[in-house]
Amino acid sequence: MIYILTACLVLVFLLFFTSYLLYRGVFYYPQKKHVDPYQIPDDMLYAPYKNAMLHLLHEMEQTPYEEVSIRSQDGLSLCGRLYLFRPDAPLMLFFHGYHGTFLWDGLGSFRFCRKNHINLLVVDERSHGKSADQIITFGIRECKDVKCWADYAAKRFPEKSLILSGVSMGSASVMMASVLSLPSSVKALICDCGYTAPAEIIKETIRSFHLPVSFCYALLHFGARIFGHFNLSESTALSAVRQNCPFSLSMGIMIPSFHQKCATNFMMPVHPERKN
Repeated sequence: MIYILTACLVLVFLLFFTSYLLYRGVFYYPQKKHVDPYQIPDDMLYAPYKNAMLHLLHEMEQTPYEEVSIRSQDGLSLCGRLYLFRPDAPLMLFFHGYHGTFLWDGLGSFRFCRKNHINLLVVDERSHGKSADQIITFGIRECKDVKCWADYAAKRFPEKSLILSGVSMGSASVMMASVLSLPSSVKALICDCGYTAPAEIIKETIRSFHLPVSFCYALLHFGARIFGHFNLSESTALSAVRQNCPFSLSMGIMIPSFHQKCATNFMMPVHPERKN
C-alpha cells in the first residue's frame, strides 16, 4: 500500500511540475525576454521588409508623441504613446499581439493614421514594453485593459469618436472587450488576424508541435487556474462579437508591419441583431 501511495504522490508531483513548466513557458513573459524592436530577424518572413520596417520605426520614434499611462482594473500600470495628428479627428487605439510590440505590429497603423490625419494611441499591453506584470492571459485580462484604455480616451477626449484596433492577441482582446460596456464614443472595431478563443489558439499551437492536444491543454488550463489565477475559458472572441458598432474583421496571411493580407473582409452592420 505504501508503494502505491508513494507512486500516486510522485505522479501528482510530476503532473503539478509539468503543469508549472508549461505555464511558465506559455504565459510567463519577463522583461529579459522582451524583443528589441531594432533587432528585426533576418529570416524569410521578415527579411524582405526589414529596411522598410526600420525606416517606419525610425519615423515613429521621431514623430512627436506623448507618453501616457493608466491603471488597470487589477492595479497595474499600463503605458502607451499618444500621437495627435489633427485636433478634430477621431482617435484610434491600437493593441499589439502576443510577445509583440507596437513598434512592430503598430507600424502599419501608424503609417495609415499619419497619412489620413487620424489620431493614434498605441498601447503596451500588460507584460509587454513599459507596462507592468509578467503574465500573458491571451485576452482574458487584456480585454479588461482595452476597456480601461477606452474609458481613459473617452474621458480625456469626450468630443472624439474612438476606433479600437488590434492584431492577433490584440485583435482578440478588442473583440472580447466589445461586451464590457464600452463608452458610447467607441464607433468601430478593426480586428486583424484575431483568434476565436484563447483555448483554441493554444490548442492549435500544441497541435503544430505534434503533441497530444487534450493532455497538454489540460495541464496548461490547470496551470493557468492554479498558478496564474485565471480561467482560459472565461471569455471568447467568438461569443463577444455581438455588439452595437461597426466591426471589420480581416483574416489571412499577414506581412510583417504593413498588415497587407490575402484576406476576405467582413463588415457587421451598425446595429447587429442580438441573439440569445
